[in-house]
Amino acid sequence: QEEATRQSQQFLILEESINQSLIRAEFDVDGKLISANRQFYDKFEYSSDLSIAGKQVSEFIHEEKREWFKEVWSRLVHHNEPYKGYIKHSTRTGKDLWTIAALSTSVKEDKSVDKIMFLAIDTSAERTSVEKNDLIVHTLDDTGIRIELDINGNVLADGSKRAAAYIGQ
Repeated sequence: QEEATRQSQQFLILEESINQSLIRAEFDVDGKLISANRQFYDKFEYSSDLSIAGKQVSEFIHEEKREWFKEVWSRLVHHNEPYKGYIKHSTRTGKDLWTIAALSTSVKEDKSVDKIMFLAIDTSAERTSVEKNDLIVHTLDDTGIRIELDINGNVLADGSKRAAAYIGQ
C-alpha cells in the first residue's frame, strides 16, 4: 500500500513537471484532440475557457505540411512507428509555430492503439534565427563577393562571378 502511494505521488510530480515545461496533448486514433495542457493552449493561442476537444490534429499543422503529416500519422497509428523531429504548426491566429516533438502511442491490452501522445518544445525562435542566417548566406552568395581561401591563401571557392572577376580569374 505504501509503495503504491509513493509511486502515485512520484507520477503526479512527473506529470506536473511535464505540464509546466512541455507542450502536451493526447489525441485519439482518428486524430481528435482528447486533452491538452496549459502550454498547448498558450502556444496555439487558445484561451483555456475555449474547449478545443475534438479538433482534428491536422488543424494544428501548418497547411503546407499537412500531406507530410498525414504520412507520419498513418505510420504512427497503423505501424506503431513513433515520430521524433521538427513539426511546423499554425496557431489559432495563423502564426507559424515550430516545435521539436515526439509522437508516440499508448496501446491497449490487445496491442491496438488507444491514443496518441504529443510532447513538444517550442523552437520557433531558434528556427527564425536559422532561417535569417540562411537568408543572409544566400543573399551574400547572390549579391556579394565571397572567397574561400586555404591556409596558404590559395582560392578554394568563390560565391559569385564577381569574385572571379575581382581576383582576375
